[in-house]
Amino acid sequence: MFKVLIADDEYTIREGLYATLDWVALQCEVIGLAKDGNEAIALIKRTQPDIVISDIRMPGIDGLQVAEAAWIINPQIKIILLSGYNEFEYAKQALQLGVVDFLLKPTVYEEVRETIRNTVHTIMIERRQHEELAKDKNEFANQIVSLRQNFLKSLLTIPQALSEQDEQNSQERLRLYGLDIKGSVYVLLCRIDHYEAVRSAYSVEEWQLLLLALTFNMNEHLLTLHNSYLVPLKDDIFAIVFIDIHSLGELSLLAICQGLQDLMEKKYLRLTISIGLSQKKSSFLQLNQAYLEADKALEHIFYLGNESIVFYKDLLWSSATEGTPHPYSVYLDYFKPILKSLQIGDEISAQKNLNNLIASIESNRESHEAVKTICIDLLSQFMQLLDSSNVRWPAERREQVYTESLRCETLDDYVRMLQLVVGELSSDIYKLTRSKHKKIVEQVLDIISNHFVEDLNLGWVAEQVHLNSSYVSRLLKNELNENFTNLVTKYRMEKAKAMLKDPQVKIYEVADQIGMPDSHYFSVKFKKYTGMTPSDYRGSYNEIF
Repeated sequence: MFKVLIADDEYTIREGLYATLDWVALQCEVIGLAKDGNEAIALIKRTQPDIVISDIRMPGIDGLQVAEAAWIINPQIKIILLSGYNEFEYAKQALQLGVVDFLLKPTVYEEVRETIRNTVHTIMIERRQHEELAKDKNEFANQIVSLRQNFLKSLLTIPQALSEQDEQNSQERLRLYGLDIKGSVYVLLCRIDHYEAVRSAYSVEEWQLLLLALTFNMNEHLLTLHNSYLVPLKDDIFAIVFIDIHSLGELSLLAICQGLQDLMEKKYLRLTISIGLSQKKSSFLQLNQAYLEADKALEHIFYLGNESIVFYKDLLWSSATEGTPHPYSVYLDYFKPILKSLQIGDEISAQKNLNNLIASIESNRESHEAVKTICIDLLSQFMQLLDSSNVRWPAERREQVYTESLRCETLDDYVRMLQLVVGELSSDIYKLTRSKHKKIVEQVLDIISNHFVEDLNLGWVAEQVHLNSSYVSRLLKNELNENFTNLVTKYRMEKAKAMLKDPQVKIYEVADQIGMPDSHYFSVKFKKYTGMTPSDYRGSYNEIF
């Protein structure tokens, strides 16, 4: 429906037009009636009508002034003026101003109806033309954006895509894509963190809509930076060619990167990005070099973790070790103690040995691909251990472990994943070998009973059962809810209680025979264990018997 405003100081004409015409049939709706020019202008500002029907002669502000004010408010508004036979000069001015039509009073409603019908038709034609023009402009703009993105992508990824020898031709190509810009150039390489995991949370349609929204909002944001261009490269990686026309410092560049991260976090709650930033380049001819620098910086996020911002200039490269692979056998040697600990379900020892492996990888600054290979090989050996230990893991769980390993993007991701698997695996093996644990505990108790007089320590006892001390300690805690020291003390105190029943045996002799030759120390430990001194305990026993 098209909105119509009627302005006339004569009540009968104003109300007559409103009441007589079939406005719905004319695709119109009367949204206001004004009795003078002032009221008409106020209504035009508030209601934004498409058509204004106004008397030329009104007290105060006349119809021509209403028309002028209306066109200032909305240049597309259509004005129809009503005039008398003696108002030809007004009508003449109206036509000169661009009024679409004027009607003579007394008004013939059929003429008004036809004039409004023609005016509506004119508005519809103009709007259609405007929409088509806007569509053409938008398609052209989109084509330019797409062509410019492809051009910038070639400059980023293809060495010498622009020829330094043909500088004039290169400058013309830059201008063709609207890139005739003076200033330094940076490349920001942005990667969506945990892309596979995030992607799997959406349907294909939802993800496509999300990417469209991402592109739109990112381009809107880049408009605020001026002379910055988004260049999609892969599903999870996009570049931003940033033109620095103000010679920004490092803090300003960091703020720009943080602004991009904030945009992703606010607009897309499940999306975060990591950013690698190249060094400053003097021209577009160096975009490929800048891209390679930004890519190298982005690789470094493997050790720094997701949501990091890495400046290429801050990377410390060692020419002596860069690109020199370490023998794979070095890491195989770290597998053995991990697997040995897992065979007996010793999680503490297994995690400690796993940390040694990770520390070696980090120290050698192995590449992501090398770490992935090491990880998958270790997981494969874990699965073999499962089979040899008769631990039943469903096929879905095994597949899940491998899938998670392929989704790891940083060293921390690999560490967390391996630690979880080691914890789960050691727990399952420990439960399965419970009978063996009881046998080991019995052996330890036998050793204590046979050697309690000696200076016992956990390390020596663990050697006797061919295990490490941490694992034996864990077994004792799990099976008996006691640590080794308490077990030895408890055994000695029970022996002492039995010996104190014989009044002929001296207290210092008791202390010496249970492996605590310092009688004072023995008395302190005995009182702590029984609540009585050795003498009091002997006395209470004699009183009873």
